[in-house]
Amino acid sequence: MKYQIASLIVEMRPEGKTLLARSAPYLTASDRKADIQINIDRGRLVRMRKENPHLTDDDCEYIHTGEVFYKALLGFDGMLVHASAVALDREAYLFSAKSGGGKSTHAALWQKVFGERAHIVNDDKPALRRIDGKFMVFGTPWSGKTDLNTNESAPLKAIAFLEQGTKNKITRLSAKEALLMLLNQTLRPAAEWNRLSSLLDRLIKEIPFYKLTCDISADAVRCAYDAMR
Repeated sequence: MKYQIASLIVEMRPEGKTLLARSAPYLTASDRKADIQINIDRGRLVRMRKENPHLTDDDCEYIHTGEVFYKALLGFDGMLVHASAVALDREAYLFSAKSGGGKSTHAALWQKVFGERAHIVNDDKPALRRIDGKFMVFGTPWSGKTDLNTNESAPLKAIAFLEQGTKNKITRLSAKEALLMLLNQTLRPAAEWNRLSSLLDRLIKEIPFYKLTCDISADAVRCAYDAMR
């Protein structure tokens, strides 16, 4: 079965209901040769299940295929960022944080504040690719614990790292600060370090990064938007 994900043709044969459902919007009848071939290693899934008994077979397939895709994506000037991606007025804003750090909550607030102008492209693992000299954000079937993802793309406007607080404040990050935070929110396969390093360098030079300390309010959204736009 072929899927178009991040403007790439991906061939895989999912069996679990989670991956089947979430990948369905990405199905394509394209006759292009696959850019990425995801061969599901059933032995790997068995080992994952033994090491993580709280995971189901579906969970293991979903996680495993996402790892394969994002590692392969580095070969196409692309990378994973653990973030919630919001499209507003056809531009994408990424909000990253540690697990439980409030990125999904903040992204949902943008929908409340901006209404139909804003929607979530991917709630956990958007794909970034540099295409024709521009960083683009793509929805993918791999969106963490939720099914909040759309098969679309938008140019990347800015990235913010969230920190919970009682006052809303946003500051621009230096290149060094941005790099240290990014490295904690992406895959870092040793075999692809040179590719990743080059891509990170371009990303930091071309896209503004921020630290956003915020509460759960509409004011937090306006604080972020006023700076990041």
